[in-house]
Amino acid sequence: NSKTGISSYVEAVYGIGLWLGGTGEKSLKQVAMYGAFDRSKTWPDGLTGYPTATCSYVDDCCSGTNCGKGSSCASLPTSSSDWDKDGDGKPDTFYSASDASEIKEAVKTAIFDILRRASSGSTVATLASRTGISSLVIQPYFYPKYQREDGTELGWIGFLRSFWIDLSQNLREDTVEKFILNILNTIDKIFQFVIVDDQTKTAVLQGGTDTCQLEEVKEISELKAVFDSGCWLANITANSRNIKYNKNGVLTDFTTSEATTLSTVWQTVDSTIDSTKAGCIIRYLRGEDLSSDSTCKNLDYVQRPRELNINSFCSINQTKTWKLGDIIHSTPSVVSDQPVNIYHIKYSDSTYADFIKSSSYKNRPSLTFVGANDGMLHAFRVGTIINQADPEKPSKLQNAPDDTGTDKIGQEEWAFIPKNAIPYLIWYGKSDYCHVPTVDYRTIVVDAKVDGTWKTLLVGSMGFGGKALGSYSSSVFVLDITDPLNPSLLWERTLSDQTLTLSFPAVTKIGSNWYVVIGSGPSSPDGTSFASSTKVYFLNIKDGTSAKEITISLESNVYTAVGDIMPVDVDFDYSDDAIYFGLYGSKSGKTWGMFYRIILKNGLASASASKAIDLETFKTSTYNEAPPVFAAPTFTKDETDNFWVFFGTGKYLAQADKTISYKNYLIGFKDPCWNGSCSNTYSKGNLTDTTTTTVQATVSEIKKLCSCSGSSCGLADVVYDTTPVTSIQEVTRGWYYELTGEAIISQPAVYGGIVDALSFVPPADICAYEGSSNLLALYYKSGTAYPRPAVLSSLATSGTQGTITVYSKISLGRGVPPFGNPFQITQGITSREYTKFIQVSAGIVLRVQQQVASGYESRFISWIEK
Repeated sequence: NSKTGISSYVEAVYGIGLWLGGTGEKSLKQVAMYGAFDRSKTWPDGLTGYPTATCSYVDDCCSGTNCGKGSSCASLPTSSSDWDKDGDGKPDTFYSASDASEIKEAVKTAIFDILRRASSGSTVATLASRTGISSLVIQPYFYPKYQREDGTELGWIGFLRSFWIDLSQNLREDTVEKFILNILNTIDKIFQFVIVDDQTKTAVLQGGTDTCQLEEVKEISELKAVFDSGCWLANITANSRNIKYNKNGVLTDFTTSEATTLSTVWQTVDSTIDSTKAGCIIRYLRGEDLSSDSTCKNLDYVQRPRELNINSFCSINQTKTWKLGDIIHSTPSVVSDQPVNIYHIKYSDSTYADFIKSSSYKNRPSLTFVGANDGMLHAFRVGTIINQADPEKPSKLQNAPDDTGTDKIGQEEWAFIPKNAIPYLIWYGKSDYCHVPTVDYRTIVVDAKVDGTWKTLLVGSMGFGGKALGSYSSSVFVLDITDPLNPSLLWERTLSDQTLTLSFPAVTKIGSNWYVVIGSGPSSPDGTSFASSTKVYFLNIKDGTSAKEITISLESNVYTAVGDIMPVDVDFDYSDDAIYFGLYGSKSGKTWGMFYRIILKNGLASASASKAIDLETFKTSTYNEAPPVFAAPTFTKDETDNFWVFFGTGKYLAQADKTISYKNYLIGFKDPCWNGSCSNTYSKGNLTDTTTTTVQATVSEIKKLCSCSGSSCGLADVVYDTTPVTSIQEVTRGWYYELTGEAIISQPAVYGGIVDALSFVPPADICAYEGSSNLLALYYKSGTAYPRPAVLSSLATSGTQGTITVYSKISLGRGVPPFGNPFQITQGITSREYTKFIQVSAGIVLRVQQQVASGYESRFISWIEK
């Protein structure tokens, strides 16, 4: 777009014709055909003679001659499946209407067609074997709309599936032997995610990545997953589920025996709810089909259909109730027999070593925890990866370290409903349910001491769920999952200002005390309303009581929320020295942000907040707004013990955030004030602008990597090694990389000397469904590209021969990055290579191959098996 300077990619054009006839209707059909045909082709099929150069006047729009161009005077070509799948002679994205009801249905049908795509707002989780021979990737996604064979629309159904990752970091199906990784002759098929015809699909390879030949393109649901927890839930009875809710601080069975108690909660919404109606709502939430139940079938709160033939997803030709709700922003967390933390290595803590070596710890099954908007935090069994001596079948999955069976893999072990989610669940089964967030956020699993005893704890929050409703609001909670099959609730509480718990909780240790730290959120999910003051809450991890509240000192015309918080122990003394976080909100009606630190070195009692980076100094006469900070920062130390902080600016909580009226930045700086020796605030002028710095190098080695599209797969040359032409210029204080029309809403990562960050590029059309993502990969000391390309992609360099320019960022294609940490990193075959798995909103799991900066290669020291 020459006016805006924004590059965009149109996935599909929908045409809705109102009271059309003649050439006007023909014109719109042509637009729909050209705008939404199979993108694996250059043009739609059967276009001999198209488009025509001129035609007669367009009788619906004007009366002069030659005022229409294109092929408005010609009929459509012969129907082709690449733009007319149902064979009715009309483009699939063309709709017509001639009265009010038809207009409504045409618009709704077009929107539903967009919503039927697989989507995600979270990223994947991984479970690794001890030696790294193989791993599992755990993928959550959802369908906003799904159409049954009879035309009935189902909404907001969730999925949780798993696939193998082999030693070469390829994604693989579980094609032949269930729960066994077969790699000889690629028996378990290698696949990549692709976009075909505006839908997320998968390209399955015929052999290995060395030949890189496409065998077939499959729907996501056609892939043979290692396990599919959505299918497992669909195939069991509602009464067999183990669902608990927080009843006065105690985990209590969520059954109809609680109808009287829960009816009093739902009466805050509808005073007519009695125990009988509450019993119906409970049964619906557990997953019962009540359409034929004489007691419940006419109740408005249990009318939304969830029944479908699950053969489309599960290879079981039966009609079942789909029980798993949509998983949008909740990235799965995992607990297994492997240590959650490394206190025994990092701090030589022998008490922690004893804890993780105990038989109860070493024999516990692997579970993954994920929140959904059915109001539940679900605990699904993943299974334990066992390495085998057979090189053709190097790994298998079994129930637990001490259970060689496979019958429990993928099953829901339990589900938890927070007390503060219950009021909102009354709407979940309404026929006109539009979507109400409940347990819609990430969790963190941590080992921590409670009353001197080591425990494995899960810290979760409702996130977008729980907009204040009477005394109920968004909550944060802690579960004791030391025995993951038998959890107990430590506590659940709301924030005193009743804001949303969107500031992702952090766990910090100060001295010998453990705390959950969370900040004030916005008052509404769109991030436009805020509490009168902005606070950071330190809560005792044992019981959730308040240890300290720090109010951020702000001007009277500033209203903000706290972004994701990140603690750091800089000097490795087993006590966190500081926490860092950003603010996002408004100042006098304009977008506003700031970046803060709270020093903890001298204890919690004396802790207070100070500005680390003054983002007001980043305003210009053209972009007169301070960029907001939603995502958490990340940290590292260099060889001379300088402490570095990296963070990105931007937010994306509402439709209005697609219009970015300010500049955003990826910023890296040294902060000597982490220990309380100073409280300096750094400005833009203290940092080096690296945005336009060019890095050139001479190619010395290339590699071939396998890459697939929707129509083919092939080997592409990528630059693997270079000789620098321009030397790296390390900065003095720090650097910033400017982003125009982009926002960073995920936490950056620093690995092997490279800072990686995802940026979100909104669509040029504010009404478009989603945008795209870029990956920035910068050397942490310079804020520029590294001469040896950090990303192994043909997009990372200007060429593959001679002297090239190494780019600072590449496009990852369609999809919005997730909140939180978007990267799951697995080590490559060589010490310099690693792979990042990233899931974006299109439901695509991206596999990005990278390499560390020179001199940051890892090496094997020793291995002792005990």
